[in-house]
Amino acid sequence: MPLNTPMFRRMTVNTRRLLTVALFTLLANTALGAPKESNMVVEYIRYEVPAERHNEFLAAYKAAAQELEASNHCLRYEVTEGVEEPNNFTVRIEWDSVEGHEKGFRSSSLFPTFFQKVKPFFAQIREMKHYRVTAHGKGSA
Repeated sequence: MPLNTPMFRRMTVNTRRLLTVALFTLLANTALGAPKESNMVVEYIRYEVPAERHNEFLAAYKAAAQELEASNHCLRYEVTEGVEEPNNFTVRIEWDSVEGHEKGFRSSSLFPTFFQKVKPFFAQIREMKHYRVTAHGKGSA
């Protein structure tokens, strides 16, 4: 309905707002508003790092953040430390795709510097795999 019609001008402000919200909701639930299919993957790298090397490990990833942040393929990342088992660390990196990680980032000029920074901990890796997000939600807290 055109916005300059007599019928639209006679609507109250609240009715116009309700109509606008309904229109946006309809668009969001149709192909026009649907998000593009994503090839995004999450890489989990699980480490077991001896207590005397914790600071060195964290410093290495703090330094390596420069290359991750400069990569067009890295969407976000985080480094977490185990609460119950503080020698366990998990690096979680969201990549635009497996190919973006393995062929894009790893063949870029950023990778050699990144790898040099984290290579001292390569032997402490317990798992390094890509995963697809199959469900997500938001808590109420």
